[in-house]
Amino acid sequence: MTRCAEHREHIPGARLVEFPGINHMIIFGDLEPLLDQIQEFVTCRAGPGTGEDQLLATLLAATIAHPTDTRPIEGQAAAQNVLEGQRTVVHRELTRFRARQVSTTEDGWLAAFLSPSRAIACADGIRTAIAPLGLDLATGIHTGECDTTTGDLIGLPIDVAVRVAALADPGQVLVTSMVKDLIGGTHLTFSLHGVAQLSGVPGAWTLYAVGNADRRSAGPPAAKLAPGA
Repeated sequence: MTRCAEHREHIPGARLVEFPGINHMIIFGDLEPLLDQIQEFVTCRAGPGTGEDQLLATLLAATIAHPTDTRPIEGQAAAQNVLEGQRTVVHRELTRFRARQVSTTEDGWLAAFLSPSRAIACADGIRTAIAPLGLDLATGIHTGECDTTTGDLIGLPIDVAVRVAALADPGQVLVTSMVKDLIGGTHLTFSLHGVAQLSGVPGAWTLYAVGNADRRSAGPPAAKLAPGA
């Protein structure tokens, strides 16, 4: 340890970290504190042991929009069949694109993906599959760091995705500029949708409609949107 301390004195900004125990091989003992220090050194971010658990994820918030077939669904059994069909499709597509379902309601859900392109492809797949049921989909997607300290995904990115989905028209996938920038140069195309003030979220957010999935039904323009500059 004396030699290590001497080396530290000659390296600007160096820090000597000591761990209890007598083992000098990293394959023995409690490795978590050591791995946390290695992660902090390599990534310049604190490891999980500090309580700063962060996960970069793409959040997709979706709501079942008004039916594309305006004829009412007759009977409770028919309505139940539509609901079960919707759930089956969502589960299948989320599994296909390796998504983590964060929460769900009767007419919507929130899921986390490893990449924005997977989230967009999943949204398009679900919309295509539920169309024969007379249903449509309004989707919002955002990428950001979520807190995982409690074991669940929480944080501002989730709020952003949900607020963006609320501004989407039926059949439309709206994304933030973060998503657009991350997957620029792919086959996907985007059109400027506007600048939004999201309820409960600070700042102005520039939103884009995904060209390949922007097959929205006719309807009034989304609220709280200002024309893009």
